[in-house]
Amino acid sequence: MVMIHATPQQTNTILRGYKKKNHMKNRKKNIVKGSSEITLYPSRQWKKYSENQQEKYHTSMKNNNGFDKKKKNIVYNERTQYQILRSKFEEFYKRDMTPEDFNEKVDKYYSEMNSTESQNIKSAYSKFCHNGNIKSGIKYKEIRNKYDEKTKIKSIKKEKRDYRESVINRLEDKIYDDLKMKEKMNHTKALIRIDMIKNILIKSGYSSVNHYINSGNDKDIVF
Repeated sequence: MVMIHATPQQTNTILRGYKKKNHMKNRKKNIVKGSSEITLYPSRQWKKYSENQQEKYHTSMKNNNGFDKKKKNIVYNERTQYQILRSKFEEFYKRDMTPEDFNEKVDKYYSEMNSTESQNIKSAYSKFCHNGNIKSGIKYKEIRNKYDEKTKIKSIKKEKRDYRESVINRLEDKIYDDLKMKEKMNHTKALIRIDMIKNILIKSGYSSVNHYINSGNDKDIVF
């Protein structure tokens, strides 16, 4: 039996299910963590343009510092750091990070940014916090007003229920006195008492004692 040894390329294909690609090596290209890779020189579809147009494009790239090969890494790195910080403003604000804490964070962990970018990102976060505080204040005021309104409505309903319960108690006391129930109570008098209360409630538009006590109708009973 002949032993067959797999090459590293075949081993990768067997274990990973695909062939490992050799990527472009560029020691000068810096990629900031969390950002997507971009090519140093984004090229156009040359088949649609003439040689003269291609030459003009190359000339504009050379005259633009943003596409200068020696400075491209610096420009790309700073721009990406700014974008990463800007995208995390809401996260920082939710963690109650003040503008002073943010400025300290930028000076400590993003010292590679130039002074202009550093001041711009600090100013942007300060404005973001200011706007966030205004929105939070408005939202808190709206929530507080709704809470106070609900509390007021509940208080009014409770006062109304307490008053109507006292009305029912006075009605029962009057019926007790009219029927002289305190002297001698029997089944007949109890049924008469129930019918009298029910008739008084029906005349005022209520079907039962609970209906009268918990109803939103402002009409009161007369007895």
